[in-house]
Amino acid sequence: EDSVVVRVVPASQPSPRGGHQLCIDSGQQNIYMFGGWDGTRDLADFWQYNITSGKWSLLSSDTAAEGGPGPRSCHKMVLDPKYRQIFVLGRYLERGLRDTQANTRSDFYVYDIGTAKWTMITDDTSAMGGPNLIFDHQMCLDPERRAIYVFGGQTLFMQTPSGTLQERPTADKKFSGLFVYHIPDNTWRLLCDDGDSPSSGVPQIRSRTGHSMLFNTADRNLYVFGGQRRRDEYLNDFFRYNVDTGSVMFLSDGGSG
Repeated sequence: EDSVVVRVVPASQPSPRGGHQLCIDSGQQNIYMFGGWDGTRDLADFWQYNITSGKWSLLSSDTAAEGGPGPRSCHKMVLDPKYRQIFVLGRYLERGLRDTQANTRSDFYVYDIGTAKWTMITDDTSAMGGPNLIFDHQMCLDPERRAIYVFGGQTLFMQTPSGTLQERPTADKKFSGLFVYHIPDNTWRLLCDDGDSPSSGVPQIRSRTGHSMLFNTADRNLYVFGGQRRRDEYLNDFFRYNVDTGSVMFLSDGGSG
């Protein structure tokens, strides 16, 4: 019988997924996509979509094999348009895997678009004064000062044995505060912990998951809206944080006024 030659045709577009991230290089008209969860496993593929040609290109089927981040979902990405770098932070970790220090390290990566190379900045941002491993956070870039702001998300921590097999109660969630990473000198700093008031006379800034955050380059404020604190507690407060002065203004405290 004639032998049948099976050709493996490379995917022409990304497979279905959720919990992935996109960022855009508007100067080059390219959108970058990394990772996600396909319903069975976390993914580590890295794609580029060119808006002009309308075509996807697979940059890597496994970024971990190229010195980049491993498979993940619920992470965040920002793109520095001037220096053409993409930063990746955070990932969701299943409850059953949160039992070793190695699993719960917070790695942090940068991808250089010009050289098409990944670099691990650190395998543990918390050791540098940054956040513990987080997911469902938000991340924004200040392109002028080359600073990355990270707010909220749930931190994953080493569970200490309690002698019981019970899961931790939902009220025992730990939320991450507001951090800044300064790209030029590779430093992290905590600006505001969960429940802190960074300036006098303003309400506490409560960390959260599932919120939205934008950075306005014109007035140099982070704008934060909404989010979730507990299973049955959703927020609709709206505030801004000035990254130069540290002042906070609540545009709405979530009341009906």
